[in-house]
Parts: sequence; structure tokens; C-alpha cells
Amino acid sequence: MVNIWFVPGFKFDPSDKQLLNFYLKAKVLGEKLPIDCIKEKEIYGPRANPWEIFNDSSTQWITGKHELEKVVYIFASLTKIAANKESSGIQGNEHNVRKAGCGMWHDETGRSPIMEGKNLIGHKRMLVFQINDINGLGDEVCLNKVGYWKMHEYFLHGFENYVLCRITFDGSKKTKVIKADSGTLLELI
Repeated sequence: MVNIWFVPGFKFDPSDKQLLNFYLKAKVLGEKLPIDCIKEKEIYGPRANPWEIFNDSSTQWITGKHELEKVVYIFASLTKIAANKESSGIQGNEHNVRKAGCGMWHDETGRSPIMEGKNLIGHKRMLVFQINDINGLGDEVCLNKVGYWKMHEYFLHGFENYVLCRITFDGSKKTKVIKADSGTLLELI
């Protein structure tokens, strides 16, 4: 298979509708994707600090809007848990787990509907990674170098346990650090 990432002048920049219709829907239905450029990754869980899980050769980064910004697209499964204050969720008593390593993907926006004419085809939401356990970082990690991680999470209407994510890393900004016991934002110097 030809690696399309190295074709001069090509930039993978699909619209919200294209991500839902041609990639997420095809993946959920077990159909062939238009290009095999979106990989599956486990982005939630105790060992899922974004700077660690995207620090390998399988991550296909795309250049972002400026030199220190890059984007990756991935598929991910969501895990349901009983409602609690550390999860971001949907209706009812169950929520999707958003914990990841030493922090969590914090919901910055509510669900935005994605329509095809008058039909609802799915939703997206924006999440930002924030650290709430500085002790979980590890000795070799410098807070000022973990960057800023933003995610747009896309899910099909009626099928919300499997998502497509556009994750942006910006090395010119800093990750939010939330003091776990008080919920206050700590500024990084």
C-alpha cells in the first residue's frame, strides 16, 4: 500500500461530515476506509498520557496551523461507568470515561450536532487534556514541555461507544494543571 502521507501537496483535512460518513461510519460497519490513515489507539485509561501514547512511529502526525502544532486522527472505544464527578458523559446514569494517565480529557463544549440536510448524522465535542495528578507524571516529565492537547471527538447518532478523534498538540502552549483537592487551576511558569 502506498503511504499517502508523503505525496507532495496532499493534506488530509476532511470536514466534520466527511469524518462521520466516510471514516467513522465505514469503520463501525466494517467497510473499507477511503484511505488507511486513521489508526486505532487507546487514549483513555491509567497509562494514557497523550505525550506517551503518541510518542511512537505509528502516529501519523499532520502539520498544524503553525510550526509547533500538529494533528493526528484516531479511532477509540469508550468505556461506560456509573455517574461520578470525574467523568464527562451523556444522558442517564452512565457516563463515558475520560480519564487518561495523570489527568483527564475535560469537556470544553457541549455536543454540537452535525447535520446532513435535515438529518442528524452525529455530534462532535471539544475536550482539552488537563493534569490533575502531578505525582502521576513521573520524574522524567517536565510540566512545561508536555504542551497543550485538544481533542475534537466525533460520534455517530445512536452509536456513541466508538469515536473518531482529531487530536491537536500545540507545543507553544501549556497543559492545564488542576489542583486535585480544590479543583483550582494552577498556572505553569
